[in-house]
Amino acid sequence: MKNTKKTKRFMIVIWNMGPGGIQTKVNDIICRMSKRTYVEILLLVKYATENNRLDNIQKLDDVKISVLTSSKFIANTPIYVLWIMWKYITYQPHRVLTFLDHLSVTMVLIKKMCFWQQSKLILNEDVYSSKFLSINRNFLWGRLVKLCYKHADAVIVPTYACEKDLIHNFDVPKKIITVIPNWTMMSPAPPLKPYWDLLYVGRFENEKNIPGLLSLLNDLYKTHGHIKACLVGSGRLASFLVSFLKKNALTDVIDLPGIDFNIQKYYRRSKVYISTTYNEGMPFSIIESGLYGLPTVVSYYPGVDELIHHGVNGFIGRNAEELKKYSEMLIFNDELRHSMGMKAKKLILQNNYKHNCDRYIYVVAHA
Repeated sequence: MKNTKKTKRFMIVIWNMGPGGIQTKVNDIICRMSKRTYVEILLLVKYATENNRLDNIQKLDDVKISVLTSSKFIANTPIYVLWIMWKYITYQPHRVLTFLDHLSVTMVLIKKMCFWQQSKLILNEDVYSSKFLSINRNFLWGRLVKLCYKHADAVIVPTYACEKDLIHNFDVPKKIITVIPNWTMMSPAPPLKPYWDLLYVGRFENEKNIPGLLSLLNDLYKTHGHIKACLVGSGRLASFLVSFLKKNALTDVIDLPGIDFNIQKYYRRSKVYISTTYNEGMPFSIIESGLYGLPTVVSYYPGVDELIHHGVNGFIGRNAEELKKYSEMLIFNDELRHSMGMKAKKLILQNNYKHNCDRYIYVVAHA
């Protein structure tokens, strides 16, 4: 048992540990922090999913995991607020780290109510908040974010676009915001013979514009016939996706492997990474695909140019026609694709993205 007088206690609060970039971030943070002297971590998981990233974390010393429920119904009731408050009061953490709006707002309010505790509160806002809230929340949540976020001790965002959004639309003081780009802990590996022309890795949700992605793939197939794609992930639009593929006779050319945490094999056997998303912070999948030498074709969203330099390591499309044009250019031009893929890999390695995890931990520990 560690010397409690010297131990720093961290409490990390997240809604689930299923597949996703933020869950990857939490896993990396905990694995790195657990190696440090006199650190104890309590991970609060609001909702237990069937496929999750808890296996590695459960093996770590001085990391405790507490899961509220495996019931979606219970997870969506106010019970979770009382649960987080009880954990906060009994654990008495030195630092609390939360992810996204509903848990961040909840934790700000809990800290205000438990004013006698001196914990530092760090919010992770891994999205472009105004766009995310307009897609996923009602008007009230935007007001709550504006009311609560300014009272955090620190807010960490992945892009300067996200920082600007919080300052101008939610009155968050610039002095408490730190911009730390996302990262990948994967190691580069040589490409294998390509099997898929286009690859997507992520959630099948509305803000990812899955219908737009399917429409693009359908147009490419109608034009060229032999296009093959792979969509790795899951989400609420999974049944819509399967239905679309059957209706348009695409089941033989678009693979759906489902959830697979061993995604390196998909990067290594693909030509181009594709995303038609409406909104992002800084996708882990684009960083990972760049590390494996894949150029990206991505739709425009605020902050995308902080990772994709148009015409250098990928293309940014402003509409469906541009996305199709850029996809065709990279799929059928081996020299251009290889050149841009090498530049994508070089940018990831030169900017030391892997070290951003340690920068992130430093900010959390010293807020």
